Amino acid sequence: MTEVETYGGAAFGDSNWYQIHATARAEDADTENPWALFDLAESHEFALFNVEHDILRAHELYVQAGQLGHELAVAWLEDDCNEIYHHACIMLQDQELFSRNAARAVRWLQRSAEQNHQDATFRLGCCYSSGEGVLKNAEAAFKCYERAAQQGKTDSKFMLGSCYYEGNGCKQDKKLGLRWWHLAALDGDAAAQKCLGVAYMHGEGSAVDEKQGMEWFERSAHAGNIDAQVMLAECHLKGIGCKADISAAVFWYEKAAAMSHPTAQFELAQLYSATAAHISSSSGSSAEDRAWMYARVSANPTRDLDAAVRHCTEAADAGHADAALFLQQQLDPLVRK
Repeated sequence: MTEVETYGGAAFGDSNWYQIHATARAEDADTENPWALFDLAESHEFALFNVEHDILRAHELYVQAGQLGHELAVAWLEDDCNEIYHHACIMLQDQELFSRNAARAVRWLQRSAEQNHQDATFRLGCCYSSGEGVLKNAEAAFKCYERAAQQGKTDSKFMLGSCYYEGNGCKQDKKLGLRWWHLAALDGDAAAQKCLGVAYMHGEGSAVDEKQGMEWFERSAHAGNIDAQVMLAECHLKGIGCKADISAAVFWYEKAAAMSHPTAQFELAQLYSATAAHISSSSGSSAEDRAWMYARVSANPTRDLDAAVRHCTEAADAGHADAALFLQQQLDPLVRK
Protein backbone atom coordinates (compact mmCIF):
# COMPACT_ATOMS: atom_id res chain seq x y z
CA MET A 1 0.00 0.00 0.00
CA THR A 2 1.12 3.57 -0.48
CA GLU A 3 0.29 4.39 3.14
CA VAL A 4 -0.50 2.60 6.38
CA GLU A 5 -4.23 2.57 7.09
CA THR A 6 -5.73 2.22 10.54
CA TYR A 7 -9.29 1.80 11.57
CA GLY A 8 -10.93 1.22 14.93
CA GLY A 9 -7.49 1.14 16.55
CA ALA A 10 -6.29 -1.73 14.32
CA ALA A 11 -3.54 -1.48 11.73
CA PHE A 12 -4.12 -2.75 8.20
CA GLY A 13 -3.34 -6.45 8.06
CA ASP A 14 -4.07 -7.18 11.73
CA SER A 15 -6.19 -10.28 12.18
CA ASN A 16 -9.16 -8.23 13.44
CA TRP A 17 -8.81 -5.40 10.92
CA TYR A 18 -11.39 -6.72 8.46
CA GLN A 19 -13.99 -7.62 11.06
CA ILE A 20 -13.62 -4.27 12.84
CA HIS A 21 -13.96 -2.00 9.88
CA ALA A 22 -16.46 -4.16 8.01
CA THR A 23 -18.74 -4.25 11.03
CA ALA A 24 -18.23 -0.55 11.66
CA ARG A 25 -19.01 0.27 8.06
CA ALA A 26 -22.20 -1.73 8.20
CA GLU A 27 -23.25 0.12 11.35
CA ASP A 28 -22.06 3.60 10.36
CA ALA A 29 -23.17 4.68 6.90
CA ASP A 30 -21.41 8.04 7.32
CA THR A 31 -17.88 6.74 7.72
CA GLU A 32 -15.40 8.09 5.18
CA ASN A 33 -12.66 5.50 5.45
CA PRO A 34 -12.04 4.39 1.83
CA TRP A 35 -10.26 1.18 2.86
CA ALA A 36 -13.20 0.23 5.06
CA LEU A 37 -15.52 0.78 2.12
CA PHE A 38 -13.29 -1.20 -0.24
CA ASP A 39 -12.92 -4.09 2.15
CA LEU A 40 -16.63 -4.28 2.83
CA ALA A 41 -17.18 -4.22 -0.93
CA GLU A 42 -14.81 -7.17 -1.29
CA SER A 43 -16.56 -8.91 1.57
CA HIS A 44 -19.90 -8.61 -0.23
CA GLU A 45 -18.44 -9.64 -3.60
CA PHE A 46 -16.71 -12.74 -2.24
CA ALA A 47 -18.93 -13.45 0.79
CA LEU A 48 -16.05 -13.02 3.26
CA PHE A 49 -16.23 -12.85 7.07
CA ASN A 50 -19.87 -13.98 7.14
CA VAL A 51 -20.90 -10.97 5.05
CA GLU A 52 -23.82 -11.61 2.69
CA HIS A 53 -22.93 -12.17 -0.97
CA ASP A 54 -24.37 -9.13 -2.74
CA ILE A 55 -22.81 -7.97 -6.02
CA LEU A 56 -24.95 -4.85 -6.30
CA ARG A 57 -24.04 -3.73 -2.78
CA ALA A 58 -20.39 -4.45 -3.53
CA HIS A 59 -20.57 -2.24 -6.61
CA GLU A 60 -22.10 0.63 -4.61
CA LEU A 61 -19.33 0.40 -2.03
CA TYR A 62 -16.59 0.29 -4.69
CA VAL A 63 -18.10 3.46 -6.18
CA GLN A 64 -18.13 5.19 -2.77
CA ALA A 65 -14.54 4.17 -2.09
CA GLY A 66 -13.50 5.39 -5.52
CA GLN A 67 -15.16 8.74 -4.96
CA LEU A 68 -13.02 9.09 -1.82
CA GLY A 69 -9.87 8.57 -3.86
CA HIS A 70 -9.31 4.85 -3.40
CA GLU A 71 -7.22 3.99 -6.50
CA LEU A 72 -7.76 0.26 -6.28
CA ALA A 73 -11.51 0.67 -6.07
CA VAL A 74 -11.44 2.75 -9.25
CA ALA A 75 -9.26 0.13 -10.93
CA TRP A 76 -11.63 -2.60 -9.76
CA LEU A 77 -14.62 -0.82 -11.31
CA GLU A 78 -12.78 -0.15 -14.56
CA ASP A 79 -11.22 -3.62 -14.75
CA ASP A 80 -7.82 -1.94 -14.85
CA CYS A 81 -5.75 -5.11 -14.60
CA ASN A 82 -2.44 -3.23 -14.57
CA GLU A 83 -3.38 -1.16 -11.50
CA ILE A 84 -4.86 -4.17 -9.69
CA TYR A 85 -1.71 -6.20 -10.43
CA HIS A 86 0.41 -3.28 -9.22
CA HIS A 87 -1.33 -3.35 -5.83
CA ALA A 88 -1.01 -7.14 -5.66
CA CYS A 89 2.75 -6.84 -6.31
CA ILE A 90 3.12 -4.30 -3.50
CA MET A 91 1.62 -6.84 -1.14
CA LEU A 92 3.58 -9.77 -2.58
CA GLN A 93 6.88 -7.92 -2.20
CA ASP A 94 6.28 -7.21 1.48
CA GLN A 95 6.68 -10.64 3.09
CA GLU A 96 5.19 -9.58 6.41
CA LEU A 97 2.20 -7.96 4.76
CA PHE A 98 1.74 -10.89 2.38
CA SER A 99 1.90 -13.45 5.18
CA ARG A 100 -1.10 -11.77 6.81
CA ASN A 101 -3.02 -11.05 3.61
CA ALA A 102 -2.02 -13.79 1.17
CA ALA A 103 -5.60 -14.66 0.26
CA ARG A 104 -6.36 -11.03 -0.57
CA ALA A 105 -3.27 -10.75 -2.79
CA VAL A 106 -4.33 -13.91 -4.61
CA ARG A 107 -7.82 -12.45 -5.18
CA TRP A 108 -6.23 -9.42 -6.80
CA LEU A 109 -4.04 -11.64 -8.98
CA GLN A 110 -7.11 -13.63 -10.00
CA ARG A 111 -8.95 -10.43 -10.95
CA SER A 112 -6.02 -9.28 -13.09
CA ALA A 113 -5.59 -12.73 -14.63
CA GLU A 114 -9.24 -12.70 -15.66
CA GLN A 115 -8.36 -9.70 -17.82
CA ASN A 116 -5.55 -11.66 -19.51
CA HIS A 117 -2.73 -9.96 -17.62
CA GLN A 118 0.13 -12.41 -18.32
CA ASP A 119 2.32 -11.39 -15.37
CA ALA A 120 -0.62 -11.79 -12.97
CA THR A 121 -1.49 -15.14 -14.51
CA PHE A 122 2.09 -16.35 -14.04
CA ARG A 123 2.26 -15.13 -10.42
CA LEU A 124 -1.08 -16.79 -9.74
CA GLY A 125 0.37 -20.03 -11.07
CA CYS A 126 3.30 -19.65 -8.66
CA CYS A 127 0.84 -19.24 -5.77
CA TYR A 128 -0.96 -22.43 -6.78
CA SER A 129 2.40 -24.22 -7.01
CA SER A 130 3.57 -23.07 -3.58
CA GLY A 131 0.21 -23.00 -1.79
CA GLU A 132 0.64 -19.36 -0.76
CA GLY A 133 -2.70 -17.64 -0.24
CA VAL A 134 -4.54 -20.55 -1.83
CA LEU A 135 -4.63 -24.32 -1.56
CA LYS A 136 -1.76 -25.96 -3.44
CA ASN A 137 -3.12 -27.15 -6.77
CA ALA A 138 -0.75 -28.50 -9.44
CA GLU A 139 -3.47 -28.66 -12.10
CA ALA A 140 -4.49 -25.03 -11.54
CA ALA A 141 -0.85 -23.97 -11.60
CA PHE A 142 -0.34 -25.82 -14.89
CA LYS A 143 -3.34 -24.04 -16.45
CA CYS A 144 -2.02 -20.65 -15.35
CA TYR A 145 1.43 -21.37 -16.75
CA GLU A 146 -0.07 -22.66 -19.98
CA ARG A 147 -2.23 -19.57 -20.41
CA ALA A 148 0.58 -17.12 -19.68
CA ALA A 149 3.04 -19.07 -21.86
CA GLN A 150 0.65 -18.91 -24.78
CA GLN A 151 0.48 -15.16 -24.19
CA GLY A 152 4.27 -15.00 -24.52
CA LYS A 153 5.45 -14.90 -20.88
CA THR A 154 9.00 -16.32 -20.85
CA ASP A 155 8.95 -17.44 -17.21
CA SER A 156 5.73 -19.31 -17.89
CA LYS A 157 7.23 -21.04 -20.90
CA PHE A 158 9.95 -22.41 -18.65
CA MET A 159 7.50 -23.43 -15.90
CA LEU A 160 5.14 -25.02 -18.42
CA GLY A 161 8.05 -26.97 -19.85
CA SER A 162 8.95 -28.13 -16.34
CA CYS A 163 5.35 -29.23 -15.73
CA TYR A 164 5.34 -31.34 -18.88
CA TYR A 165 8.86 -32.68 -18.29
CA GLU A 166 8.11 -33.77 -14.71
CA GLY A 167 4.38 -34.49 -15.08
CA ASN A 168 3.25 -31.85 -12.57
CA GLY A 169 -0.43 -31.05 -13.05
CA CYS A 170 -0.51 -32.78 -16.43
CA LYS A 171 0.42 -36.00 -18.18
CA GLN A 172 4.19 -36.30 -18.39
CA ASP A 173 5.58 -35.54 -21.84
CA LYS A 174 9.35 -34.89 -21.86
CA LYS A 175 9.47 -34.05 -25.54
CA LEU A 176 6.79 -31.39 -25.13
CA GLY A 177 8.61 -30.16 -22.05
CA LEU A 178 11.77 -29.75 -24.11
CA ARG A 179 9.85 -27.76 -26.72
CA TRP A 180 8.68 -25.23 -24.14
CA TRP A 181 12.12 -25.08 -22.53
CA HIS A 182 13.55 -24.42 -25.97
CA LEU A 183 11.13 -21.53 -26.53
CA ALA A 184 12.05 -20.07 -23.14
CA ALA A 185 15.75 -20.61 -23.82
CA LEU A 186 15.51 -18.73 -27.10
CA ASP A 187 13.99 -15.87 -25.10
CA GLY A 188 17.14 -15.87 -22.97
CA ASP A 189 15.87 -17.76 -19.92
CA ALA A 190 19.03 -19.06 -18.21
CA ALA A 191 17.23 -21.77 -16.22
CA ALA A 192 15.65 -23.17 -19.38
CA GLN A 193 19.03 -23.12 -21.14
CA LYS A 194 20.60 -25.09 -18.29
CA CYS A 195 17.77 -27.64 -18.25
CA LEU A 196 18.13 -28.14 -22.00
CA GLY A 197 21.83 -28.76 -21.50
CA VAL A 198 21.14 -31.43 -18.89
CA ALA A 199 18.49 -33.07 -21.07
CA TYR A 200 20.80 -33.29 -24.10
CA MET A 201 23.71 -34.53 -22.00
CA HIS A 202 21.66 -37.38 -20.55
CA GLY A 203 19.37 -38.04 -23.52
CA GLU A 204 16.17 -37.45 -21.56
CA GLY A 205 13.43 -36.40 -23.95
CA SER A 206 15.93 -36.36 -26.80
CA ALA A 207 18.89 -38.26 -28.19
CA VAL A 208 22.19 -37.78 -26.37
CA ASP A 209 23.97 -34.78 -27.88
CA GLU A 210 26.93 -33.69 -25.76
CA LYS A 211 27.95 -30.89 -28.11
CA GLN A 212 24.51 -29.32 -28.06
CA GLY A 213 24.27 -29.85 -24.30
CA MET A 214 27.58 -28.07 -23.77
CA GLU A 215 26.45 -25.19 -25.99
CA TRP A 216 23.31 -24.69 -23.90
CA PHE A 217 25.40 -24.79 -20.70
CA GLU A 218 27.57 -22.10 -22.25
CA ARG A 219 24.60 -19.85 -23.02
CA SER A 220 23.21 -20.32 -19.53
CA ALA A 221 26.59 -19.75 -17.91
CA HIS A 222 27.08 -16.48 -19.77
CA ALA A 223 23.59 -15.47 -18.61
CA GLY A 224 24.72 -15.95 -15.00
CA ASN A 225 23.31 -19.35 -14.05
CA ILE A 226 25.75 -20.66 -11.42
CA ASP A 227 24.89 -24.36 -11.81
CA ALA A 228 25.42 -24.07 -15.56
CA GLN A 229 28.81 -22.47 -14.92
CA VAL A 230 29.85 -25.52 -12.91
CA MET A 231 28.53 -27.89 -15.57
CA LEU A 232 30.29 -25.94 -18.31
CA ALA A 233 33.54 -26.03 -16.33
CA GLU A 234 33.27 -29.83 -16.08
CA CYS A 235 32.75 -30.04 -19.84
CA HIS A 236 35.94 -28.07 -20.43
CA LEU A 237 37.79 -30.07 -17.81
CA LYS A 238 36.87 -33.49 -19.19
CA GLY A 239 36.40 -32.57 -22.84
CA ILE A 240 32.67 -33.32 -22.89
CA GLY A 241 31.11 -31.84 -26.02
CA CYS A 242 34.25 -29.80 -26.63
CA LYS A 243 38.06 -30.01 -26.57
CA ALA A 244 39.46 -30.18 -23.03
CA ASP A 245 40.64 -26.77 -21.85
CA ILE A 246 41.97 -26.46 -18.30
CA SER A 247 42.08 -22.66 -18.44
CA ALA A 248 38.43 -22.44 -19.44
CA ALA A 249 37.50 -24.92 -16.70
CA VAL A 250 39.30 -22.86 -14.06
CA PHE A 251 37.68 -19.67 -15.38
CA TRP A 252 34.14 -21.01 -15.00
CA TYR A 253 34.80 -22.73 -11.68
CA GLU A 254 36.16 -19.42 -10.38
CA LYS A 255 33.01 -17.64 -11.57
CA ALA A 256 30.79 -20.07 -9.68
CA ALA A 257 33.08 -20.21 -6.64
CA ALA A 258 32.87 -16.43 -6.35
CA MET A 259 29.14 -16.97 -5.79
CA SER A 260 29.89 -19.56 -3.08
CA HIS A 261 29.04 -22.67 -5.09
CA PRO A 262 30.49 -25.57 -3.00
CA THR A 263 31.11 -27.93 -5.91
CA ALA A 264 33.04 -25.26 -7.80
CA GLN A 265 35.08 -24.51 -4.69
CA PHE A 266 35.90 -28.20 -4.20
CA GLU A 267 36.91 -28.66 -7.83
CA LEU A 268 39.20 -25.64 -7.65
CA ALA A 269 40.77 -27.02 -4.47
CA GLN A 270 41.62 -30.21 -6.35
CA LEU A 271 42.92 -28.32 -9.37
CA TYR A 272 45.11 -25.97 -7.39
CA SER A 273 46.57 -28.74 -5.24
CA ALA A 274 46.92 -31.54 -7.79
CA THR A 275 50.27 -33.31 -8.13
CA ALA A 276 51.29 -36.47 -9.94
CA ALA A 277 51.95 -38.13 -6.58
CA HIS A 278 48.50 -37.21 -5.32
CA ILE A 279 46.86 -38.59 -8.43
CA SER A 280 48.72 -41.90 -8.40
CA SER A 281 47.78 -42.43 -4.77
CA SER A 282 44.13 -41.43 -5.17
CA SER A 283 42.15 -44.33 -3.83
CA GLY A 284 38.95 -45.23 -5.56
CA SER A 285 39.81 -43.28 -8.74
CA SER A 286 39.32 -45.08 -12.02
CA ALA A 287 42.06 -45.21 -14.65
CA GLU A 288 39.99 -42.87 -16.78
CA ASP A 289 39.66 -40.37 -13.93
CA ARG A 290 43.38 -40.51 -13.21
CA ALA A 291 44.14 -39.95 -16.90
CA TRP A 292 42.30 -36.66 -17.12
CA MET A 293 43.65 -35.63 -13.70
CA TYR A 294 47.21 -36.13 -15.04
CA ALA A 295 46.26 -34.07 -18.08
CA ARG A 296 45.00 -31.17 -15.99
CA VAL A 297 48.16 -31.22 -13.83
CA SER A 298 50.44 -31.07 -16.86
CA ALA A 299 48.38 -28.20 -18.26
CA ASN A 300 48.42 -26.36 -14.93
CA PRO A 301 51.81 -27.12 -13.33
CA THR A 302 51.81 -24.18 -10.89
CA ARG A 303 50.11 -25.08 -7.63
CA ASP A 304 48.46 -22.61 -5.30
CA LEU A 305 47.98 -24.36 -1.99
CA ASP A 306 46.70 -21.24 -0.26
CA ALA A 307 43.90 -20.93 -2.82
CA ALA A 308 43.25 -24.67 -2.61
CA VAL A 309 42.88 -24.57 1.18
CA ARG A 310 40.70 -21.46 1.03
CA HIS A 311 38.32 -22.92 -1.54
CA CYS A 312 38.18 -26.31 0.13
CA THR A 313 37.54 -24.81 3.57
CA GLU A 314 34.66 -22.72 2.21
CA ALA A 315 33.14 -25.78 0.53
CA ALA A 316 33.55 -27.88 3.68
CA ASP A 317 31.97 -25.13 5.81
CA ALA A 318 29.02 -25.16 3.42
CA GLY A 319 28.50 -28.86 4.12
CA HIS A 320 30.32 -30.44 1.17
CA ALA A 321 31.33 -33.83 2.64
CA ASP A 322 33.94 -34.67 -0.02
CA ALA A 323 35.58 -31.28 0.49
CA ALA A 324 35.83 -31.86 4.23
CA LEU A 325 37.44 -35.26 3.66
CA PHE A 326 39.81 -33.88 1.03
CA LEU A 327 40.83 -31.05 3.31
CA GLN A 328 41.65 -33.48 6.11
CA GLN A 329 43.32 -36.26 4.15
CA GLN A 330 45.01 -34.45 1.24
CA LEU A 331 45.47 -30.72 1.86
CA ASP A 332 46.47 -30.71 5.53
CA PRO A 333 49.44 -33.10 4.88
CA LEU A 334 50.56 -30.99 1.91
CA VAL A 335 50.43 -27.77 3.92
CA ARG A 336 52.45 -29.32 6.76
CA LYS A 337 55.29 -30.39 4.41
